[in-house]
Amino acid sequence: MPTRRSGATPAASTPAVLGNGNPSPQRDDGRWATVLCGGLIVAAVAATFAGVRHNEFLEYWDDSMIFDNPHLRALTWNNVWWAFTDLSAHPRHVYMPCSWVWWMLVNRVANLSPAVYHGINLAMHAINSVFVFLLVKKISCRLSPPESARDRAWQTVISGVATLAWALHPLMVEPVAWAITQKFLIATFLALLCLFLFLRWVEERNDAMPALGCYGLSLASFAVSLLFYPIALAVPAVLLVIGFCWNRPLSPSPRKWLRPVGAVIPFCVVSLACASIPVFLAPPPPLTNVAALPPGSVAFLSQTMTAAYLWVYYVWRPWIPVNLSAIYTTLIHVEPWSAPFVVSLVGLLALTCFAWALRKRQPWVLALWICHLALLTPVLGFGSPFENYPSDRYAYLQGICWAVLLAVVLERLLRTRTERVRAALLLPCGGALIALSLASQRQATMWHDSASFYGTLLSQPGLERYRPDLHWRLAQHYLDHKDLSAAKSALESGLQLNPQDPLLLYMLAGIHDATGNYALAEQLVRQSLVRNPVPAAWRLLGTICLHAGRLSAAEDALNSALGMDSRNGETHYLFAVLRYQQGSTNEALSELDRISAADPTYPDARKLRAEILRPSGDNGPISTP
Repeated sequence: MPTRRSGATPAASTPAVLGNGNPSPQRDDGRWATVLCGGLIVAAVAATFAGVRHNEFLEYWDDSMIFDNPHLRALTWNNVWWAFTDLSAHPRHVYMPCSWVWWMLVNRVANLSPAVYHGINLAMHAINSVFVFLLVKKISCRLSPPESARDRAWQTVISGVATLAWALHPLMVEPVAWAITQKFLIATFLALLCLFLFLRWVEERNDAMPALGCYGLSLASFAVSLLFYPIALAVPAVLLVIGFCWNRPLSPSPRKWLRPVGAVIPFCVVSLACASIPVFLAPPPPLTNVAALPPGSVAFLSQTMTAAYLWVYYVWRPWIPVNLSAIYTTLIHVEPWSAPFVVSLVGLLALTCFAWALRKRQPWVLALWICHLALLTPVLGFGSPFENYPSDRYAYLQGICWAVLLAVVLERLLRTRTERVRAALLLPCGGALIALSLASQRQATMWHDSASFYGTLLSQPGLERYRPDLHWRLAQHYLDHKDLSAAKSALESGLQLNPQDPLLLYMLAGIHDATGNYALAEQLVRQSLVRNPVPAAWRLLGTICLHAGRLSAAEDALNSALGMDSRNGETHYLFAVLRYQQGSTNEALSELDRISAADPTYPDARKLRAEILRPSGDNGPISTP
């Protein structure tokens, strides 16, 4: 008696988790619709996000991780070793060695071109959109196998509409328009490739060699995805749902679990290994500018309520894409028993009970809900001593669940309708897609450059506590572009909010020093020193006094700076300038010798030494930092 193919479905009387039991058609008569929809998706993505190709690098993570990172300037064995063994370059010390190596390759070809980085982002999002479309179509056909070629074509169109709702959504702007989030896009692409290969293995398991090859490639894709960025750490849970549901009826028999569980175990091992690698590396330096959680049970309660908030946040946020921002402050200081967190916990329990109640009539709802919970697990902050917060980029992979949900709902609403009614009902969907596209184009302007980024944040409500910080970052951007007037305006606006902010005072003092207003510059830097007597402020005071010709006051300020940081090359350089202006050339040369010991790479030391040793040199003013 011939053996029944394992991919065949049981009798129609037996309920299936992901379908009604009918086998999928062997020939796709709607291939033309698939090709057409795929092309339209790519065109829509390109039209919506084409502007990101002109974006610049942001002075917000892009600087420290990409264009100011010396390890990315060349593809060498030392830099590759650094990529696999060092955690310090990422602000949260995430292990992502393949991303570092990838950027080394990009920089070798494109030489730190922001246009190339953003072009890669746009291309990766278009590719991911096609993959999501094929996945949504595959799941939709599995849940409701089409009865005719015309039905297959309509199902393809519906899958395309659902995919566009994901691809053009304003939540996708952050991962597409921000250079540093390229790692999310590539990691998601590899996770989707892993999923497709695993599905192929599930459907073709009796073909030993091809199936084994698909399974091995799926595991390899998953591992590389985690090494680009560990956003897909919980994908094994999704694979378990697929392995159990795709070809199987609901059954209490333990044997039904053995094969999918066994297939997922290697993926779990890879996930745990990638999550554990940083533990075996050298302990990372302490994070700065990140709020630490309180110890003990308070931290556990805070993280639990944060997890509930995030799980529910990514349920409602895709359907209400308004007031999107790069910074959401709700979770920066968590009050576990406040209304947003209690309501989120109640909503999480209610949604879970609802999905469980539908497990027999609509088992795909429970499967989709499990995938939603699993895909968000890596961003919940469990196991981290630092507070977490929502970001639009975290909806990139998880949002595929809602594309599937939308496709299933639309398909079931239109299943029994005539073609004219179907076309009429899809018209509002087209209008909604256009609205999403326009909203994404508006949202993308925020990410054009640092001035647009910080300026948009300053115009948004709810960031009152962080406005002084945003003002100095905006001012630093203008200073980097030699726009002293705009920088001065930004700092003065920040001081109106916090007149005693030492950093704002320090930066404004530097601008007045550069414009020759030495009296006001000295007054501001002394106010900064009262609040925060750091070596940099003492050095600035010394520089201002040097420019004003007050050499005695400059010496006092520089002595204070040396007392706090005796090895700083800039301080010794300023002392050398001071001694030279005082006529003590030997002491000036001694200070330059100290620079060689403290900071051999200090740029102006050799120039000043040549000026001092020049036979006809005078004791005129020397340029100071």
